Amino acid sequence: MKRFLSIVLAICMLSSVLMFSASAADAPKVTVDLTTGAVTVTVIGQAGSDATIKIMKDHTICYLDSAYLGEDGKYMFKTVLPLNQEFAATVNVSGQRSEFVISTKPQASQLPFTDVKKDAFYYDALVWAYGEKITDGVSETLFAPHGSCTRGQIVTFLWRAHGCPKPASQDRPFVDVTGGYAEQAILWAYGEGITDGVDATHFRPNGVCTREQAMTFLWRANNSPKPASQDHPFTDLKKGSYSEDAIIWAFHEGITDGVTATTFAPRNLCQRGQIVTFLYRDMVK
Repeated sequence: MKRFLSIVLAICMLSSVLMFSASAADAPKVTVDLTTGAVTVTVIGQAGSDATIKIMKDHTICYLDSAYLGEDGKYMFKTVLPLNQEFAATVNVSGQRSEFVISTKPQASQLPFTDVKKDAFYYDALVWAYGEKITDGVSETLFAPHGSCTRGQIVTFLWRAHGCPKPASQDRPFVDVTGGYAEQAILWAYGEGITDGVDATHFRPNGVCTREQAMTFLWRANNSPKPASQDHPFTDLKKGSYSEDAIIWAFHEGITDGVTATTFAPRNLCQRGQIVTFLYRDMVK
């Protein structure tokens, strides 16, 4: 494995621009627009020197270019890279080689939560969801990743992930949905056929949401696609259940691999860390 040079990170929150450089004084300076993936690599050296840059992802070249440094000893290479990924970059200036990582992922310093560990399975998903204003915490410093999600919360996360669309109608069958943070999200989800409530007149927004309910909401938000195959490893998935196709679809799409190699735990409560991970895998990865 290549040994990458250390990098110094600085976040510009207002413009969503990430700026960093390798540790050496004359190392490339990099800016990344975290909203568009636009990348600028400023190469520094002696005026007239030749410079080459190569950016790779999983052994595939994403960007390759060369140029001569100007009178000020600088040249700016510009490209656009996919968001939420990391890339291996190499710059060569007159035989002097620099290697570093370019990341288009939202950065960890954007997270204020003290109960979120960097090695958690939901970490990248939460960075994305928090940065996109899909979710905040249960307090200013706590996310409660293992806490259960309510039905109102999950539908709200889904609604925000789709850009907070205006509901097709303000008509509602649910007598328990009147005002509150989740109202517009629930009306949107009902109008889109994502949910029809727990019965004809109740949505139960404060009720806890199970894993199979969460996966069904997500599946319906994708227009209820037919699974690529009916094969799956889950011994606890009941044939003919309302969530069967949703869970099988999610398994084949890489959205979930279950709680173990052979179980999905459809009736377990869906945790906050799990739901942001499901959304992230569906909409980003």
